[in-house]
Amino acid sequence: MNDARRAVAVLDRLRRFLATFPIARAALWTATRTSQRAAVAAVLVVGNLVGLITGGNRSGKTEAGAMLAVAFALGRDHPAVVAWAQVNRLDVSRIQRGPGVVCCSALTGNDSRRVQREKVAAYLPAGTEWTNRSGAGEATARLPGGGVIIFKSNDQGRRAFQGAAWHFLWMDEEHDEPVFNEARMRLADHGGLAVFTMTPLKGRTWVWRRFSERTHEDYEPGAADYALNSRDNPHVPQDYLDRLLSNYGAHERAAREQGSFVALEGRVFGDFARAIHVIPSRPIPSSWTRYQGWDFGTRNPACVLWAALDPADDVLHVYREHYRAGWTTKQHAEHVTEVETCSACRGEPERSEDDALVQASPRGWESVHPAGVFGFGGDELRCVACVEHPGRTEPEPEWRVADPAAKGDRKTLARHHDIRTIPADNAVRSGLNDVAERLALDVEGRPHLVIHDSCRNTIAEAEGYVWDTTRRKGNDADAPLKRNDHAMDVLRYMCRQLSRRSGGGLGATA
Repeated sequence: MNDARRAVAVLDRLRRFLATFPIARAALWTATRTSQRAAVAAVLVVGNLVGLITGGNRSGKTEAGAMLAVAFALGRDHPAVVAWAQVNRLDVSRIQRGPGVVCCSALTGNDSRRVQREKVAAYLPAGTEWTNRSGAGEATARLPGGGVIIFKSNDQGRRAFQGAAWHFLWMDEEHDEPVFNEARMRLADHGGLAVFTMTPLKGRTWVWRRFSERTHEDYEPGAADYALNSRDNPHVPQDYLDRLLSNYGAHERAAREQGSFVALEGRVFGDFARAIHVIPSRPIPSSWTRYQGWDFGTRNPACVLWAALDPADDVLHVYREHYRAGWTTKQHAEHVTEVETCSACRGEPERSEDDALVQASPRGWESVHPAGVFGFGGDELRCVACVEHPGRTEPEPEWRVADPAAKGDRKTLARHHDIRTIPADNAVRSGLNDVAERLALDVEGRPHLVIHDSCRNTIAEAEGYVWDTTRRKGNDADAPLKRNDHAMDVLRYMCRQLSRRSGGGLGATA
């Protein structure tokens, strides 16, 4: 009986221990191909200064970072960390003895508040005291026994990372290099470890050169990296991943699925094919919403694209282009106005019955009153050619988006030609992703972006749009070669504005 009571008491203490210290029961997943457990083991090797855990969406990399943060805050000799190490068969000698000071940094304060703090909170011991857990700005979690976790963000800038000493630094997603350089100096006093958990969406940037590519001249000894494959995570349904990954072009799928540093070389839009994405020009139904994009140039060509969205299947049709060098903004504006103005009435659809133009060509007009037809019997007349959208060849675009850097050109369009534009979101990688997303085939094998064959320059640019392989220094992400890219810039502006992920949205007009 005494043995039974002792067993019950032991189980009760175990339940209370596990409830008090959630990290003690946290199990890292493992699979034949890649393993969350192996990733954590790789970065915890004694002697490592920097660890890099890359992974696709839903691969569990952020969970791994959160566990490491709490383990370092508790210290390797804490019973909960000992239990965590035993559950996952980990050597935790790289973690300091006793409580530690940990810095967790996200890209933005909002990311810290919504993602990183909540991930860490799931493994913190009961009794942890928070400062500003849900507020803007920095936050702090003080663990029972003395461990401290500080939450910062990349958008604070490098100065926010000065003047402290830490045992562990966790950066979730790729930070700016100057911010990392400043932050890692805070590890010097304790010989601490820095760990990145990230999806490498920017290509082969400074993180790849310094901590992944061992043959690169910038590679730093004492770095360890491990790439998690999203499809190996047993906690994520495969059909969910299939739907998620099907939205992306080939140049991004490898990063989002496998956590790979994709070599962004060759064609930017590798999925683009004339047989799939170019269709014969045809009239656009008047019920479709129109859009327009502008990229300005003088010696280089300026480009204006017209597009319309098929409401039945969300396919964006690029159906007209204006592509010309050597013209002024005034000339481009006059050409666009002429293209969009009804040639029968020159933009003045309502005329009195005795108007000379009506008398000369009565068949182009009808009375706005039922009693009069083709210019006879009514007080006011209208052009038959543009009855659905008076004065225009087609409906007015819902918006016209333009290069945000060309403020003077945008003002010229607005003040002198009544063409009002909104500034484009010029985030290059985001815009490229949005174009690639529309070029990708859906489950029925159809793209959601097609170009009419009359847009010859746009088609030629799409086929010749390549990555700039000379950009391999500094903190810059890989980017397309700035050559013959005027229509591609406009296409990027328009698809970004229509982005299905961000919801688009209108900016300020000018």
